[in-house]
Amino acid sequence: SPSASATPSTSSSASPTSARTCSVADLSKVPELGNLSAVVLKAGTNEVLFDRNADVPAATASVLKVLTAAAALQTLGPNYVVETKVYADPANPGTVILVGAGDPTLSALPAGQQSVYANAPKLSTLALKVNEWAAANGQTVTNIVLDSTLFAGGGAASKWESSWARSEQTQGYMSEVTALQVDGDRKNPASATSARSTTPVANAGRYFKTALGASAAAAVVSESKMPAGMTQIASVYSQPISQWVKYMLLTSDNTLAEYLARLVSLKQGFDGSFTSLNAAIKMGLNATMLSSANLTIKDGSGLSDFNSVSPKYLAQFSKLVLSGVGNYAVIYQGLPIANESGS
Repeated sequence: SPSASATPSTSSSASPTSARTCSVADLSKVPELGNLSAVVLKAGTNEVLFDRNADVPAATASVLKVLTAAAALQTLGPNYVVETKVYADPANPGTVILVGAGDPTLSALPAGQQSVYANAPKLSTLALKVNEWAAANGQTVTNIVLDSTLFAGGGAASKWESSWARSEQTQGYMSEVTALQVDGDRKNPASATSARSTTPVANAGRYFKTALGASAAAAVVSESKMPAGMTQIASVYSQPISQWVKYMLLTSDNTLAEYLARLVSLKQGFDGSFTSLNAAIKMGLNATMLSSANLTIKDGSGLSDFNSVSPKYLAQFSKLVLSGVGNYAVIYQGLPIANESGS
């Protein structure tokens, strides 16, 4: 604080508004921060308080999830739900087809038990409805067909991004991206971090057969695309994607992020493949009125090192979240608070 002068002076004294005396310049260069790219904006005035390569696109890691969330909320809407269906084959009595619709929260846990995805739809509910249909029609389930072709035909290239480390799968942070799977393909459905397999579709089929019980005891399980002319006999609905978004952000759930990205791709008229996400998510961000020309989006979760967004874009986007533009209040509700919430 200024001290009184012993002699009169015509020079102005320092005041709290005339200068800033604090700086993070040295701290921003510590090796623990790696190759830092950052910007700090004063929200009310857009004054730049800190700039380190603010306009230069850089790898995002999981920060990309906020953009995936925005694209999903804009494209699908917060109340969007995913319906998983089971069909019967009129030409082949006893054949039922479980069709994946892109809901990784579908749970194999029995009624009354919760996975990490609260109030998720259950295979047991589908099984109950199928058994009711079988009893009403004097049927025994002899064949269970699994259709997981929704995302780009279900081929290998649609399941795993080539720049991802497979350790993300074995350590329990990411499942293969298949239109049909249960509990995010976790070995332990009640644990957010749990090892995933290389056979998520087959796992779903095995659990579905178990849920059907005696009516399907001798059923043969196979995988193929459902032909035309089938009859729907059962369905369940996911929780609204507003719940997905909040859980995804709080826990940095990579699997939910990837599925949201693919649902956005399909809604935009693309094929749900990795290669479609750059265009699809950018289309979903059009409502921000921010230029996405310099964005590079390889996935929905941020696992790829080849995602690239500038700090300035993210800061400007965060202002929109702060002001609750569109449905972005859902994002605000899901943002982690240091030392209080989050993964």
